[in-house]
Amino acid sequence: MEVDIADDVPCSSIAVDSVIRMGTAGLIWGSCSGPYDASKLGLAGIHRASFIAKSVGRLGFQWGMFAAIFSSTRCGFQRYRRRNDWVSLLTRALSDLQH
Repeated sequence: MEVDIADDVPCSSIAVDSVIRMGTAGLIWGSCSGPYDASKLGLAGIHRASFIAKSVGRLGFQWGMFAAIFSSTRCGFQRYRRRNDWVSLLTRALSDLQH
């Protein structure tokens, strides 16, 4: 017997999970791109370390915020429409506007 876990998990748990995953991805991306950007700007010493730390924090926060907004919106639409859409919400919204 197969059970769809997404039906049993509350929206808040899905949002927290996606924030943790995407926030971590943003932190990793910031730790890779920060040193590269700092080198391009010619930063050294404490200015370089500060720039990299700000880059890591900014990207982690931005990616996590995007994940929170996306997953909460998707979950809210599923709850509102009372079905799990496999079609993109944007595509459905555009087709509804055209008719």
